[in-house]
Amino acid sequence: MRAACSELGREKVYVKMRINGTMTSCLVDTGSDATLIPASFTKGCRILPTRQKISAANGTEIPLTGYTSVVAKHGKQRRVIVGLVTEHVSQPYLGIDWLTDHNANWNFRKRELTVNGVKYPLTSRSAASAWLRRVVLNDDVTVPPMTEMNVETKVIFNGPACERRTEKQQSSDDNVWATEAHEAVRGVLVARTLLPNRACKVPVQRFNVTDRPVTVRGATVLVNLERLHDFLAQPNTSPPQEAPVDAERRIVDEMTAKVDQSVPVEFKSSRPS
Repeated sequence: MRAACSELGREKVYVKMRINGTMTSCLVDTGSDATLIPASFTKGCRILPTRQKISAANGTEIPLTGYTSVVAKHGKQRRVIVGLVTEHVSQPYLGIDWLTDHNANWNFRKRELTVNGVKYPLTSRSAASAWLRRVVLNDDVTVPPMTEMNVETKVIFNGPACERRTEKQQSSDDNVWATEAHEAVRGVLVARTLLPNRACKVPVQRFNVTDRPVTVRGATVLVNLERLHDFLAQPNTSPPQEAPVDAERRIVDEMTAKVDQSVPVEFKSSRPS
């Protein structure tokens, strides 16, 4: 297997807004049918149930809490964002539904987004934000001293990856994801492990290498995930192997041919039995 690298975050595809009092970078994602709002931005909002299902671009289903509306501000402009709520994205996604409803126009050359006639400059994210997936701890966990244990985590997605999933669409994800070897907190290591391709109840192996118990709080980021790809099996093009007896005869014949002509023929042709 080999690791896949990414330069996610360098593109200017984010617009800065203040949502429920928190400044954040919203991803402008024309590849997403639905607008997504992180659950952390919905404090005090009424969340209504939904039967809609969404998945990452590679087919991984992303669990939803429901849908709601939040107030977003950019300078003196005030916008309402209606979207699906999930605990599994790191920043708001402005999907094609919101962009269409607000008559948005994306000028790629000028790197700006016009929403209802108002222009917004697009920005990129820092290198520290250039990750694809990461896992965070579900609940507080205390790891006993000098102990290895599995803990339950959930996956957070980062970047343009979401699309509505219909019943006729099939998941065809052949990607494999793994944790990077990493010290999550002081004295607690995360092992490098292949993970199941799902967003919830993802087991991650941790080691407490100290002589005291260590408590790790829920929502702690344990490690970023690395996407791996299987190498395709290469056909065996090596020539067929000679039988041992045939190989021995060939070698003897080659050696005999190099013997001086003055050696009698009967000595040349004699071979050990």
